[in-house]
Amino acid sequence: MSLDTLSQELNDSNERTRLRALYQLGILGDPLAIPAVQQVAENDPNTELRNVARAVLSHVQNTSQMSTTEDAKADVEWTRQFVQYIEKSSSFMAFDVSD
Repeated sequence: MSLDTLSQELNDSNERTRLRALYQLGILGDPLAIPAVQQVAENDPNTELRNVARAVLSHVQNTSQMSTTEDAKADVEWTRQFVQYIEKSSSFMAFDVSD
């Protein structure tokens, strides 16, 4: 998915759609996503999504200058952290982010 599409999904009324978009924006790692993700981190009505958005911001900022190999390793770690979040979440389950 494109950055524009994912950024638009952050405004979707469905929390699961926003969750999937946040995960994918973390993988994409594009610093241009930071303003849209920052809005979620500050304003999303779901506290858990605000926390995920903060994690996305940190991941994107930490990986934006990495080489392709380092970035790929960081994306694996991002996925691991995201799965742990889902397992601890009271609002979401693993199937919420699968297609």
